[in-house]
Amino acid sequence: MRIGAHYIVNELGECIKGGVVEITNGIIIDIIEMGNNIHELSQMEFHSGIICPALPPIDCNNLPSALIPYSDLISNNSFEYMKHIQQNNPEETIDSLVRLFCSIDSSASISVGSKAKLMLISKVNFEQFRLKADSSIRSLI
Repeated sequence: MRIGAHYIVNELGECIKGGVVEITNGIIIDIIEMGNNIHELSQMEFHSGIICPALPPIDCNNLPSALIPYSDLISNNSFEYMKHIQQNNPEETIDSLVRLFCSIDSSASISVGSKAKLMLISKVNFEQFRLKADSSIRSLI
């Protein structure tokens, strides 16, 4: 199975343009960078947006230190925190936010050999690499 998107952002915040993740038996076996030359591959589903590692849930009663400045938001939803942080810090981009949230959970990874737990961020501003008010996230695998 291959899953592609406009970008992949891994746990380190590294961006792969025109990225495709190849998965066998639930394990990532390859990551392909197509850049601007996105084309159909055998057994590939393509999504409009950004693939990132599954984001960890947030424990509001035990916030990670990186989120303490945003403790005014009471939510266990990482994506709501991402939107809230970006709203208050216009310089933050999606790649830096993914890196921040993946640092909370060391198992969040998009790398060869890791278990495929992928999410798709949709409706984003690709020019500024920022979330929009109507941005959404969903699990892919």
